Formats: sequence, structure tokens, C-alpha cells
Amino acid sequence: MTHASPALASSSASPSSSGGPRSKCLFDDQWRFQLGDVAGAEAARFDDSAWRTVDLPHDWSIELPRDPKAPCGSGGGFFQNGIGWYRKTIAVDPAWAGQRVVLEFEGVYCNAEVFVNGQHTGVKQPYGYIPFNVDLSEAVQAALAVGGAVPPPITIAVRVDNECQPSSRWFTGSGIYRHVWLHTFSQTHIATNDFKLTTTSLNDAEAVLRVEAGVVSTAQSAGAVSLDFAVYALDGAQVAQASAAGELAGSASRTRIVADLKIPAPQAWSPESPSLYRVVAQLRSAQSSGRGGNDTAPNEQVFDLLDEVAVTTGLRTLSWSAERGLLLNGQSIKLNGGNIHHDNGILGAAAFDRAEERKVELMKAAGFNAIRTAHNPHSTALLAACDRLGMLVLDEIFDTWEAKKTDEDYHKIFWEWYARDVEAWMRRDWNHPSVIFWSIGNEMMERATPAGLEITKKLAALVRSLDTSRPVTAALNADREDGPMWLKLDPLFAELDVGGYNYELSPRDPHEPGRPMPRNMDWAANHASDHARAPERVVMATESFQYEVFENWKTLRDHAYAVGDFVWTALDYLGEARIGGSWLPGINPHAPGTLSAWPWRGAYCGDIDLTGWRKPVSHYREIVWNDEKAGGKKLYMAVQEPPPLPQKILGGAVTLYPPAPSGDPADSPSEHPWQMASWSMVPAFPFWDWPHAAGKRVKVEVYSRYDSVRLYLNGQLVGEKPTGEAEEFRALFLVPYSAGELVAVGVEGGEERERFALKTGGPAVALRASVDRTALRADGQDLAFVEIEAVDAAGQWQLWADERISVEVSGAGQLAALGTGNVRSSVERYTDSSCTLFQGRALAVIRAGKTPGPITLRVSAPGLASTELELHAD
Repeated sequence: MTHASPALASSSASPSSSGGPRSKCLFDDQWRFQLGDVAGAEAARFDDSAWRTVDLPHDWSIELPRDPKAPCGSGGGFFQNGIGWYRKTIAVDPAWAGQRVVLEFEGVYCNAEVFVNGQHTGVKQPYGYIPFNVDLSEAVQAALAVGGAVPPPITIAVRVDNECQPSSRWFTGSGIYRHVWLHTFSQTHIATNDFKLTTTSLNDAEAVLRVEAGVVSTAQSAGAVSLDFAVYALDGAQVAQASAAGELAGSASRTRIVADLKIPAPQAWSPESPSLYRVVAQLRSAQSSGRGGNDTAPNEQVFDLLDEVAVTTGLRTLSWSAERGLLLNGQSIKLNGGNIHHDNGILGAAAFDRAEERKVELMKAAGFNAIRTAHNPHSTALLAACDRLGMLVLDEIFDTWEAKKTDEDYHKIFWEWYARDVEAWMRRDWNHPSVIFWSIGNEMMERATPAGLEITKKLAALVRSLDTSRPVTAALNADREDGPMWLKLDPLFAELDVGGYNYELSPRDPHEPGRPMPRNMDWAANHASDHARAPERVVMATESFQYEVFENWKTLRDHAYAVGDFVWTALDYLGEARIGGSWLPGINPHAPGTLSAWPWRGAYCGDIDLTGWRKPVSHYREIVWNDEKAGGKKLYMAVQEPPPLPQKILGGAVTLYPPAPSGDPADSPSEHPWQMASWSMVPAFPFWDWPHAAGKRVKVEVYSRYDSVRLYLNGQLVGEKPTGEAEEFRALFLVPYSAGELVAVGVEGGEERERFALKTGGPAVALRASVDRTALRADGQDLAFVEIEAVDAAGQWQLWADERISVEVSGAGQLAALGTGNVRSSVERYTDSSCTLFQGRALAVIRAGKTPGPITLRVSAPGLASTELELHAD
């Protein structure tokens, strides 16, 4: 059976703020904030002069010192949470008379309650990832009714309660961590959460874009309305237009207006070509003129502009079947995906637009074409970046249903809130072309029970009642204590359009040499046996181990019904402390009390670390997925870290353990000196400077899309090995270490085609800083990311450097965060202006101010030459 559906055009249907009948203003500046539950803080005349002033987005958890006794535990990275209050006063504009005035909160973690002029608005939003609105219209009109030249202001107070812990299995952050917007619009208006764009047909000659728009009136007047639609290419050229009419019956009435727009020679949206359009909808009312004359005949209808909404869109179609797999715009596509959590590393949960965009840029540069938003809705800014840059999205809403994973998670509110949260989530996201899946859950505890099946049916039906253009999925795994459980999931899979497999797609033999040794994993379940039993099922790996990349790539290539692989994870993240850890021989990591999670703060299982540095496995993944594409990466080399000296360990996943009792493992010829957990890889680096391993054999990994690779050390051939598909595009060499130059050469047809060299460097003598962009917007929101490295006299990155650096920022910007990829041993705060280099690296984030001008960044450290950068905010 083939399931085909039209696809939606992009974006959040955000209204234009260009001075028309509707305005949308960012409302992030100058909030007052106080940590702690303050009695009476909701009152309009409460004295908040001693409170801090903060600009949103704001995460107070990232500012606080971590505590090994923090109630969130290792799952939350030992960050502190608590209760906090925010307050802000709004000056009432007389132009708002008769208008609707609404505050939109994109995300508050968590249990938000909003007060206006001391009165509870009735608005509560427990789930911290869901947007919500607060209607200020009544308070605004009451202020205007007071009269006078200056109406009395309105005071907004927001109480945020993240005290009950643990509320999640990962770092959540705390506070108003996403944007707040102030909207004003007519009482008769377009409902932006009921504005839906659907590409009903798409070919080279023409696309048909269906527009469905809800129109709402809270005014007493009723009558005819019309909507005029226009589609523009991004160069400003109009490419389509249409009009449609509707009727409003009176106050508190609603109508739905539908129109089809034909777009000639459309540019389809895809990851390779994320073409976008702009749709403008104008709402007009029909009024009888009652006058006549040269311009208007008696009783002729004159249409007054009431509202205008502008949406940036993309056109694409989507279909799926076991026979043909996943088709985007009629073409087969396989998903090289990565899981990410919602945090922005050293910025915490604060969802700055530029930080969200950078995450997508990092993943695109690493070869990914898809993101899974584990395990909750991520920010609108992230989805907008995916639309612009061409990144597909598996959009997920829940980690928990009615059965708990932690004491204070979503299970406590599931039955009261799930329907409202699902609807708000989908209406926010349904116009993004990047979003291609709706995921209703992850590893739900009740997944193999009759109750879990009934919940699946309810959620799937709710999703399909709102949108049938995307497949419904969920991420499932077997019970590690119940091997036959996987077969019990067949009824649940039958309710889904695409089955999500967590670590169950193409499992490897856990005893295969070089593979980790997971505990009690069910290795019997796999795609082949499932396809034989359920041939209609379309499947994907919604989570996979990093070391499964080759096997999963091959499965996707060879089987149409297998459509994607999402590694856990694409990026390192805060929380789930110690995931991705490796350790020395002789240590049982599962023995009680053997390995404390403190002071770990995050997970080291990402292809990319917290600073944006790509680990070797990221380059291997890119080479595997390269599929010999023109210009694709074909050669990379890394060296497995020799078992370290007790005081020096480069591998970010390695805790400072003593050497194994049997002796120094660096003296052992064993090919497997490191022990690994399910989510860990052997520590490896593009680095040839191991003085403690002089004369001892070290392992060199070469990843290659060439027929074979030759390895040279100081001009002498070490050996040549094949690197074809049979070898999984990799070769491992055992090389006696000596300083100098190590060179891997890609060989094709007997000819040497490409070289990859590593050189032994000298001691670090200087600091080097490079920035992603030097020109920022002077809007108080824009960010610059500065990578800081210790280098030797030749300018080569020196991974052994661990000096403490200081960062000073002056001028039209400020230091927003400073940190490293060290998630295992550092207790430093990201809000400090100094930190200790990790693997010779650090990352600084500069936030532009609101006044244009130059920004100067200076980085210094004892014994190293300092460096400066000049930026500018305009």
C-alpha cells in the first residue's frame, strides 16, 4: 500500500509587522527577574526595583553553580532549578483602542502562570515546550477608558515553577527561555494558528498551493469578508494570486476561507535546494457605501483592510510506502539523521535565533540531512533555520505518557493536557516544509500494554484529524528484561505510518571485536525479520549507536522500506551526565559506587562536541554517507588515544581513573585497552603527539572512500590496506609511535590521489581566535561564536594545552557564555569570564548590544601570547 499526501508550505505563519493593520513586536527587553518564590510579586504596585534586569531569552539554571546534591540529579546535569518571577510594565498606546492585544510566549520552563495588574489571567502552561498566549485586550481597553493624555500602564507578572524534580531525564533549563511577542490586530482577524498552506500538486510546470484560513470576529458587526492572497518569489516578483469570500455571523463568530493558488514553474523545496516563497493574505470587510457619486455607486461594497498576514513558505510533497520508501517531491530520499536535545550547550536552554541556526549549520556541514527533536518540541527559530538551510525534521512531542520515567515528568498531567498540547504543537509547526514526521512518543513505558495501545490510537487519531500530510511515528525499543517484548509491539506499530526503532534496526553482535558490550540488550529484533512478519511496515532507526553507522547505512541503501537512521546523538548535550563514558581496563562501571556521575554535567555521545568541534566519528559518518558524490569527503585519519598518564586524559568521555591494577595498559599490546559503554567510542583525535607512548604501538584509524590507503610515518611506508565496502570504508594500523609526520594516502586504481597528514607539534605558545561572523545586528539578540585554540610556534592546534584563559569583551557587545567541550570534570560556570582549556580549545559567545559600534574581544592566558578580534554591531 502507498500512502501519499500533499505537503505543507513552510513557516510559523507569523504575521507581518510592517506598519499595517497588524503588528508584531519582540517583547524580550528589560524584564525584571528574581529567583525564589516572592510573596505578592503578582501585584501591580509591587516594588521590583531591587530585582535584576534581564533580556530574554533567559535560563536561570545555567547561571547557577552546579550542586552534586541538586534534586534533578545526573539526569539534569546537577544544575539547580527552583522557582522564579518575571515582571514587566507595558505602556498602553492610545492607537490600541478597539484592538486585540495579545502576548505570545514561545516557551517557559515550566508551570508558567501569568498575572495582569495583580489578577490571575487563568493562563497556566505546565509543559515548558509548548507556546501559549495571554490576552491583554480587556486590560488595555480598561486603561484607555480611564482617559487622560497618558493611560495607566499594565503590569505583567510571570511565575515559573521548576522546583519539583526530577521533571525530565535531561537538562531542561528554567525560565522564559524562548521569545515573547506583543501582537496587536483587529477584532476581526486571521487566526494565525488556523492558517494552513498545502501543496496539493507539484510538477515542473505548476504547483497548486491550497490556503485554508480561519477568520475570527470578536466585534458586534457581521457580514461579508474577503481574503486576497498573493505569492511572491524572494526576489519580490509576484507569481500567483487569488481571492475568496466568506461570511461572519456576528460577535464571537468564525469562518474558514479556502483558495487555490497556481504557481507556474515552481521551485520545489528540498534539503539540496531549500527554495522559499512568501505568501501574503489580506483580510477585508465588505461595507455598503450608501453614497454614490463618481467613484462609488450607491450601496456598492467597499472592502476595508482589516488584517494582513505574511508567511515565508516552501513547496514540497511527501509520500511513503514499504515498496518505494520515503519520497520527497516524488524522489526517493534516505535520512542521514541526528538526534539533538533543545539546549544550546554553553548557553543553556536559551533559544537565541543565531544559536539555533548555528546548530543546523553544524549538522549540515557534517553531512546530516535530518534532525529528530528529542524528545519535545524545539523552538520555532530552529525550524525556521531548517526551512532556510534545508534540513528535514522528525518533530517529536512526548517522552512520557501516563507511565512515569521520573517522578515529576509529564505523566502527572498527561490526561489533562495531552490534547491541548498536541494541538498547539501541530498548529505551530504544520507549515514548515522541513517537518516531515509527527512523532507522538519515545520509548513509552506502557508501549507493550493494552493501555499503551489505546493511547497510541488516541494520539494518532488526534494528529491525523489535524494533518494527514505527514506520517505519524513513535520511537520504540524492546524491554531489556523481556526479550519477547518486541513481538508484542506489533499492534502498536500497526497504528503508526512509520515505525521508529531505537537501537533495533540492524544490531551488531555485542561480542564482535571492537564493539561495546551493552547490558541485557535484545539483539534478536531487526528489520529483516520484522519485514518478513509485517511487510507493509516502513521503518527507520530513530536512535542508533555511533558505531552502527555503516551497518545502518547499508540497510537503508539495500532496502526501500528502511528510510532513515538517526544517531544518538548528533551533538553533545547537557544532562544525562556520563552517557558516552569510556574507562580503563580493570574497572567495572556497573558496580555500585564505582563511578560517580558527579562532576559530569552532560553527555559525550555526540558526533559534535559542545563547542562545535567534529569528533572523528563525525568525519567517518560523512565518508560512509558520501556515496562517492562529487566533492564529497573521501579521506580522514585519527589516532586512538593511548591509555593515558593518570594526570592527563584528552578523551572527553573519560573520568580520571587510576591505572588498572595489572599495570600500565600503555605497555600492553592489547588491541582493546579502552572499555566502552553502549553510547561511547574509543577516544580518538587527529593528532600525532603522544610523548608518553614513545616506542609503543598506537592505533591509527583511517576512513576512506578510496580503494585502499597507504600509511607513511616520516616518509617510510607502514603498510597499505583496502578500504572498500567489505572493510566498512576504514582501516586500522598498529604503528610504533615516534614523533614526526604521519600521512595517510588514498589510493585509487593504483594511483595515490589524496593525502591527509598529522604532524607532531611543539609546546603551546599562543592563543588563536576565529569568529563565525564579524558583522552583527545591533538588536540585543545577535550572537557571534568565537573558537579559541592554543597553538604552537607553527600555528598548529595543541591538544595538550590546559591553561586557564580569560576573555574580555568591550564596546557594543558583551560576553554571553564561555566554556569548553569538557562535560566530565569541570565545575566552572559558563557565565564566568575565564575557563580552563579542554583539548586545547574553548568557545566564547558574544551577544550584540542595542547600540551600533565596534566590539573588541581579547583572550589571554599566563605563558601564552594573547589574541584580539574586532567585530562590529550595526
